[in-house]
Amino acid sequence: MKSQITIKKIQDLLIKGVQTIYMDDDSSRRMWWASLEVIQKDFLSQTYKKGGGNLGCLTFTCI
Repeated sequence: MKSQITIKKIQDLLIKGVQTIYMDDDSSRRMWWASLEVIQKDFLSQTYKKGGGNLGCLTFTCI
């Protein structure tokens, strides 16, 4: 039986071995928007070009 990939598994793999750091709200927001820009420009535009269809509006909610 194949194991399902979950958001939790991805998060665990991404933070494995990463040292915890704390930063101010402004810095974390800048990092968030910069990473979103990378996702939109690199991943989503390539998916669309390869026939991924209409991607619609990608939105995220910051908590």
